[in-house]
Amino acid sequence: MLRTVSVGAYPQDIRRDDIWQGYFRLIGCATRFIFMENQYFFEPKLADAIVKQAEAQPALIVIIVVSFETDDPTNPYTQHGRALQNEFFTRLFAGIPPARLRVYTMLGRLVHSKLVLVDDQLLTVGSANANPRGFFMDSELNVVLDDADAVKGFRHKL
Repeated sequence: MLRTVSVGAYPQDIRRDDIWQGYFRLIGCATRFIFMENQYFFEPKLADAIVKQAEAQPALIVIIVVSFETDDPTNPYTQHGRALQNEFFTRLFAGIPPARLRVYTMLGRLVHSKLVLVDDQLLTVGSANANPRGFFMDSELNVVLDDADAVKGFRHKL
């Protein structure tokens, strides 16, 4: 079980960032593929970790499913999030060869899942969006499953 716990909106208020740390641990284990589904990808440092792992593992395939559009209102906060997501994908596309990177969207539908699946070995799923609120501010809970048969079965059903 991984948690995000914060008592405020500032870095010194973060009590637990287990989910953030867990994403990096899973990415660091990947040798064959990383499959990620999330509504938001607002953390460019996460893209950097994926690129670094892709450089270290020349056969690594990265597959991302993300919403094409959002139902969030336009305001300075959401515009900042869109800029962060643009930076995330800019870094991925600049750092991973096109043959090893796929990004899928669902036109007219929102992606609301929060899933990372690695090499049919590990997965994390839970409530945390891949954004600063999910990783550092809101009270979130994810589960990590480290059971190759169960993870592979999950991917096949997915």
